[in-house]
Amino acid sequence: MGIIVNYLLLMLGMVADVFGISFYLRNRKYSRDISLYILAMGIFSGIWCICYGFIGITADFGVCELWRKIGVSGVDGFLIAEACLFSKIALKNKNTIKIVRGMVAFSAVVDYCLFSKTGVDEFVRIGNWTTWYASKGFVLNRGYHSFFVALSFLILFTIGLVWIKTNALQREKRFIRMCFLANFLLIFFTLPDTFLPVMGYPSVPMSGIGSFACTAVIYYGATKLNSFDIRMGNIADRFLDFIDAGIIVFNTEKKMVIQNRYSERITNRNCDGGYGIFDIFHLEGITQEELFLRALETVYIRVKDRQCGRTYSMRFNALKDDYGEPFCYLCVYVDISEEMELIDKLKVASQAKSSFLAQMSHEIRTPINTVLGMNEMILRKAKDGEILEFAENIDSAGNTLLSLINSILDFSKIENGKMEVHPVRYDTSSLINDILNSVAQGAESKGLNFLHHIDRNIPCALVGDDVRIAQIISNLLSNAVKYTNEGSVTLSIGYEGMRENKAIITVSVEDTGIGIKEEDIAKLNVSFERLEEVRNRNIEGTGLGISIVTSLLGMMGSKLDVKSEYGVGSTFSFVLEQEVADATAIGDFDRRIEESHEPRKQVEVIYAPLAKVLVVDDNDMNIRVMKNLLGLCDIVPDTADSGEEALPLVQKNRYDVILLDHMMPGMDGVQTLHAMKEQKLIDEGVKVIALTANAISGAREAYLKEGFAEYLSKPVKIKDLVELLKKYLPEKAYEGRGSKPATMVFNCETYSLPAVPGVDWKQALENMPNQEKLLEIVKIFCETAKRDIAELEKYYTGALQGEEENLSSYRIKVHAMKNAAAQIGVRDLFAEAKALEVAAKRQEISYISENHAEYVKAYETIAEKLGEALFDGETEEELSEEELQRTLEQLENAMNNYDTMSLNEMMLELGNHTFSNSNVEKEVSKLEAAVRDFDRAAFEKAIQSIRQMVV
Repeated sequence: MGIIVNYLLLMLGMVADVFGISFYLRNRKYSRDISLYILAMGIFSGIWCICYGFIGITADFGVCELWRKIGVSGVDGFLIAEACLFSKIALKNKNTIKIVRGMVAFSAVVDYCLFSKTGVDEFVRIGNWTTWYASKGFVLNRGYHSFFVALSFLILFTIGLVWIKTNALQREKRFIRMCFLANFLLIFFTLPDTFLPVMGYPSVPMSGIGSFACTAVIYYGATKLNSFDIRMGNIADRFLDFIDAGIIVFNTEKKMVIQNRYSERITNRNCDGGYGIFDIFHLEGITQEELFLRALETVYIRVKDRQCGRTYSMRFNALKDDYGEPFCYLCVYVDISEEMELIDKLKVASQAKSSFLAQMSHEIRTPINTVLGMNEMILRKAKDGEILEFAENIDSAGNTLLSLINSILDFSKIENGKMEVHPVRYDTSSLINDILNSVAQGAESKGLNFLHHIDRNIPCALVGDDVRIAQIISNLLSNAVKYTNEGSVTLSIGYEGMRENKAIITVSVEDTGIGIKEEDIAKLNVSFERLEEVRNRNIEGTGLGISIVTSLLGMMGSKLDVKSEYGVGSTFSFVLEQEVADATAIGDFDRRIEESHEPRKQVEVIYAPLAKVLVVDDNDMNIRVMKNLLGLCDIVPDTADSGEEALPLVQKNRYDVILLDHMMPGMDGVQTLHAMKEQKLIDEGVKVIALTANAISGAREAYLKEGFAEYLSKPVKIKDLVELLKKYLPEKAYEGRGSKPATMVFNCETYSLPAVPGVDWKQALENMPNQEKLLEIVKIFCETAKRDIAELEKYYTGALQGEEENLSSYRIKVHAMKNAAAQIGVRDLFAEAKALEVAAKRQEISYISENHAEYVKAYETIAEKLGEALFDGETEEELSEEELQRTLEQLENAMNNYDTMSLNEMMLELGNHTFSNSNVEKEVSKLEAAVRDFDRAAFEKAIQSIRQMVV
């Protein structure tokens, strides 16, 4: 019989290990600690059974002693694991748990040291079976072992009593009773190999069977009785029928195999019918094959059931095995029929309202613009003080009305989802200063104290939508001023530090106005609703201000907080997270505002509208730069993009000054000048000035020797250009005003320009009057980049083949691209182009071949980054002749109606297009100047010229 017990122990030991491991793998996600303790019980029970099982079939007593030592570790480990499990489940006090586990663990270590000693058991061989007797010399060791086992059971029994008294749930009490049964079985099976050896009988190792029985009972209870979240599968089973949504599982053959009760009610089909998803639902725009293929990720789709036509929102995805292959497909769907009906009704109502508002606002804005345009003419030309006062009142009231209409249009954009946030770099102090200035006059006119508290630690440059931020704060301040009759309005802007690399900016607007009743605060966000209409009837407004503020803040991830005491005042506040462009603290705000005026520099210019100037340059960007700079002096130049194109113009017109680029393909500047003189197209009175980007020592003398009157280095500085114009333009160019210079303010602030790696905006604005002119140049750079690179590549290919002419063209082209980079402040690109230009001049093909590709890549990258940052990747489109004719008619109508706003908007739109005829572009520039000066004669002349060119 003994040998049978040993073989049984070997088998039970392996089963115990399987129990522990399988339970842990299934439940570790839900009850990690408990799963770990049951795993330990299974492992130690397996060690206990297997080791004592091997003793019975091992003839070598030395090996038997080794098996026994390992087996004792299984016994002690099992009791420790069981104590940890019981204390985890039954005890709540952490200190008590630590004491219990400490006592058992310490006793187990002592037991192992004493009971695992060699000689405690005396092995004997009975037939083909090995067993043992208790050695008489180790009474203390065996006695302590019996004490340890008894102590462990006593502790477990005590924990069980506490546990059963503190739990009222029947399923938990049932599990506790099973735990008592498990330990009774352990004690029962431990008796034969504990007491038989002491009584002089050979031991029968039944205790291992007890440990297995104990493990099996606890495993069964934990798995089947759903105690303490041990078995989450039971919860999952009930959850499927609990949720108010349909769940269907399809097999790999695309047939329904499982569905919950909700789905059974909807589909009215059972899982035995072999139904596919298209048998149950109507899906538009997708086939069954496409659906199951896309389900390898996740598909969200709207469907209708074929029974009653209700609409459902469905999620459909594949469940994959360990090899990444689908073993079934899960479909979860929710009824959204009522929601869809409600949404459709709301959409119709909202679209009707938004359409009406937008249409009416546009219709009203046109006559208002006409009134304001005509009033602007009165303000320009009237001399009578009383009439000017009337006109100023008209202007004030008209702009107020226009502001109300713009609020309605903003609301309409938000409603239609067309309002977007455009983050840019902005100067914090300048933004705050602009906001304060926009409201200060209104507060002052009402005799209010307009205060501000600006945290000196706010970063000086942030990244966000400065236009919308200004709109939000200005709206809140304007409301505070409108609803405050006496006292003060205070703007506070604070800095709460950094969170996830973003600055936390707090903004609050506090007033001592009429306040808001507590029950009315919730109505603030209701569009077109004004609080206490009778009391506030004399206050202008649409009731949209706070609604727009709330929507804009929502688009920026913030919300408006309102605190108010009726009759005392209100505080509106919000928090913004902004990326930091420059972390330097602004310090004293008022002092910084004074210093912020420093970037505005005064530049001396002249006004010479009758000057005849020709600009000759092969680079579109250079021509636009010169047109902008000359435009500051009221000069509209003629342009040519080559020496060959310039000669007919010089033959036809007598120019006062010709600005001639040196390095051009075909005829260069020097050759063009010589041709003009040889053909006697110019006389001594025509001054030809060389334009060059290679202003090296001795350049001036070289140009003078070739016959130039002077030279200008690129990028051209307005100061140098004005000096030459003053020197060489005749008196008749000044329209009777003489050459007396005037002062123009250059705005060199860069705060609203986005940060683009490699671009120095400060350098780029060095010779531009404002950002608008700079952006025109940058846009040309972006739009011509591909064409310039294509030409450079063509010349590069020819140069590698040894064609000297292509090498020369390569040098000229890279020279032009070098100048373009300098003009927009890209220093690294300028340096690379200069090195390539020098290499081309020295015919160093090896240097060019090594660096050409890197330069082209850098040029492309800068153009792409600038395009994305400034123009959202948009490029100018060519305007067709039909569209141009239609625009001219609209411009004439706006001029006749004195609609200055529409004129400016249409000219801005016209400037965003290119024209197939370069002469049209020149006339459009004249048209732009006529609109700017509201010069009707020049306007009509430019319109007529353009029409003749496109007929």
